[in-house]
Amino acid sequence: RHGLLQFVAEAVSTTGEAALVPPRDESVWVLHKVIDLVGDPESSVRDAAIECLEEIYKVVGDQLIDIIHSHALRPAHLNAIYARLSQLGADVVVAPATSAACSDQSPARGKQQQQQRSPGGIDELDTASSAGDVAAAAPVQGAGHGEKQQCKRSKTAALPAEDSACTLDTARSWGGAAAKAKRGGYKDGGGFTADGVLPEAQPLAVSSERELRVELERIAATLSRGAAMVDWEKRVAAMLHLEGLVRGGAVGSFEACFMDHLRQLRDPILEQMVDRRSAVARQAAHLMEVLAAALGYKFDSVAAAFMGALLKALVITVQVVSEAADTAARGVLYHCRAPKLVTLLCEVLTGDKSAKMRQHCSVYLLQILEQW
Repeated sequence: RHGLLQFVAEAVSTTGEAALVPPRDESVWVLHKVIDLVGDPESSVRDAAIECLEEIYKVVGDQLIDIIHSHALRPAHLNAIYARLSQLGADVVVAPATSAACSDQSPARGKQQQQQRSPGGIDELDTASSAGDVAAAAPVQGAGHGEKQQCKRSKTAALPAEDSACTLDTARSWGGAAAKAKRGGYKDGGGFTADGVLPEAQPLAVSSERELRVELERIAATLSRGAAMVDWEKRVAAMLHLEGLVRGGAVGSFEACFMDHLRQLRDPILEQMVDRRSAVARQAAHLMEVLAAALGYKFDSVAAAFMGALLKALVITVQVVSEAADTAARGVLYHCRAPKLVTLLCEVLTGDKSAKMRQHCSVYLLQILEQW
């Protein structure tokens, strides 16, 4: 199901209206199936269905909203769809919310909602519903920011009458291209900067093999102590320092010394790849690609271990980490043409239970056939 949804999304993205017009009955049937899969038990299938609806919305526009509204989807699923479509400019209600400004709200309920206001001026949404569903919603700025909150009737008939009586207007205009929402990580982008871009490592030059050895041992000591002992920012700084040494020419000048210490750094770098903080995992994935680009075929000694860690990161739920792992895996395959990588990908393709993992392995094997 996940693979077919990605196929439909790619077809719509590539061909536009041509993928939805002929014949109309079949295209409508496919569209309804995509909407139904938003309620699939597997989270990867639900995410793929919503991404497919995003691509369809770019083609058909607000007509898709009416079709989605006709389906008896659960409120949580509707809110998940509307939250994504609102990023593209759709005039939809992202999530149910109550406000003291609504005329149809009782004083008792208004007081209760006033008590749920956090000190920072953020209104906490009432997520309880009669069916026990939890509606995911983005925080909305409160009155402290001087922005006027407007109430509008929810387009979702499935929502409880009390909770859907009044909602915040979170619609966005078509004034500019809306960027895809980033989820997870430091400052929401999974990196140091506000837009989620990884910090750039400055080239660091060493004058002797002894100096390089001291630097690498210091990096290994920082990364080996683990998340419980060393702050995540220091571990990211250590990986940036290692990247700086690579960019400064340490591999070409003192290759034997660097390779000896790289084997010692293998396990500590792998530990950073599975760190819970996305900024650390993304930096580790990027470092693997940088090492592969600098070492080429000499990266063979650690290629299988690093590729295995990247494959595991592809199926986690944090999008910024899975995207970073995918980019790094493609870079490793481009720079290091090691036969053991082919063996690893074939084993995962034929034995792994995850459809998403098998799909990525198929793409990587196709890349090998095209580039090697």
